[in-house]
Amino acid sequence: MNFPTPDTRQMYKLALFTALILLSVPLHALRFGILADTRCGELPSSGWNETGVNTGAVNAIAKEMLENNVDLVLAGGDLIHGQFVPFDFIPLTNMYEAWINAMDPIYNAGIPVYPIPGNHEYYYGTVRVHTNIAAAGPLPMTCWSNYFGYLPKNGVSNRIGRSYSFSFSNAFFIGLDNYEVDDDLSYLLDTNFTYQIQNQWVSEQLNSNSLRHIFVFSHFPAVTLVEDYFDLCGGGSLGKGGLAERQAFWDGLAAAGCRVFFGAHQHLYARSTASISNGPAMQHIVIGNSGAPHEDWNGNYYENGHNGVKIVPEYHEGNEKTFGFVLVDVDGMTVTVTYKSSLDLITWTNRDSFSYTLVPDKPEILAPSGINSNEFTANWRPSAGADFYLLDVSKSNSFSSFVAGYHALTVPEISHTVTGLFTGNRYYYRLRAADVGGTGDYSMTATVLTEPAVPHALPASDNSTNSFAANWLSATGATNYLLYVASDFGFSNLLSGYNPLNTGITSSFSVLELASGTEYFYRLKAQNDGGTTTNSHIVSAWTVPLSPVTISASNITETAFFC
Repeated sequence: MNFPTPDTRQMYKLALFTALILLSVPLHALRFGILADTRCGELPSSGWNETGVNTGAVNAIAKEMLENNVDLVLAGGDLIHGQFVPFDFIPLTNMYEAWINAMDPIYNAGIPVYPIPGNHEYYYGTVRVHTNIAAAGPLPMTCWSNYFGYLPKNGVSNRIGRSYSFSFSNAFFIGLDNYEVDDDLSYLLDTNFTYQIQNQWVSEQLNSNSLRHIFVFSHFPAVTLVEDYFDLCGGGSLGKGGLAERQAFWDGLAAAGCRVFFGAHQHLYARSTASISNGPAMQHIVIGNSGAPHEDWNGNYYENGHNGVKIVPEYHEGNEKTFGFVLVDVDGMTVTVTYKSSLDLITWTNRDSFSYTLVPDKPEILAPSGINSNEFTANWRPSAGADFYLLDVSKSNSFSSFVAGYHALTVPEISHTVTGLFTGNRYYYRLRAADVGGTGDYSMTATVLTEPAVPHALPASDNSTNSFAANWLSATGATNYLLYVASDFGFSNLLSGYNPLNTGITSSFSVLELASGTEYFYRLKAQNDGGTTTNSHIVSAWTVPLSPVTISASNITETAFFC
């Protein structure tokens, strides 16, 4: 039996489409669409047809996306039904042909389409049930590669072309194949067919990315909506493993700046604000009603309150039996997500929408430099997304008041010299990164102590034959003083122990073990955590000469004597 392969028209279309991907990155604000679960049902009552695809819904969504001027389309898995009863004898190639034909409005316009597989793409019932390989046609992953060979090849080794990342315009995308399958045969034999979140690979992709907008799409939701339905943990029911990996995955996305996660698998639309183990919250969107049989749902998230999951429901739509897709607009730092749905695939209505604006990352403060008695230079690392920075300087660690001119001072660089300060005073400073879209959070608070005033040396006192007291006026902000004593005015012959001597906080110090009747010179520097001042002026100090020794007179006459 001969099975269809991509015909000449399809091969030409896909080759042209692959080339257009390289040429179609828009220079304007980005708009992309996402649809998922476009397969048909298993029974006539649930939309069964021999193509394995709800082609009417797919084609209507494709046309509506085109009308809305999308630049890019994501497809979140279960595009086709796959070979599972009653589709055991319909080759997968037929189904992919039907899906691509239904997407003709998008493909023919040269708009890039980035799909990922769901569980139905792996269904291969003929071989698994009847072991009739000849009746089954090409194997699942071979089919996937034949039709979507243009997808990026940067995924983990057992998901090449099925998990991948790519940049498009001003955004970075990660598509996740939730299954760990080494090859077609291992899938058919039920070996190594497990769920894996791919944290290491995802982390590597995020670390290599420099774009601010990040979007991640997967076939399975990150959290469980309904008992026994699959999620990223692989099991769906509470307590089925993978929880730590999922938490690390969720926290890693949020830390990298991702704000929206798209899942599918359940045939409805649901949006919530989700956090795991008190970690950061993100928007969790399930878009699984793009053609598959509808599912009723009461809006209660099964996993909410369990496994550290906290969910705030925002909007859901399933019982209405609508078909839908999502549009995402990325304009500057602002993202607007809109869900559109239709009952008749003719009239489309905006049913849910939300926006958020990314702000630059919190700046990381570096050590200050150039500290002297009345200024210092504040330094920090550049923040992702920042156009400029807002600098606060205060003498209060609560920033209840500000140094004149330094309240949210706009600074375009990553350092700034703060001037006009008082000597020996402690100052506090902090920063926020900003751009045209908004202002980020405050950095950590840094502190700096300006240098003290240069000490004023006073005349020596308590001069004796072998000592004197060096004196000076206390300098504002000083925590200790450095005393230099020399036998020459040029201080080239410093006395041992006075090169310099740390006197502590005192303002007088006795210099001992000196020669009598000798001139000495001293000067000082003041010091604190902010730095050390220049030298004070020089003071000259003499030790007292020794007293003469008296001896008895001799040869005394009326007019003279000898000593």
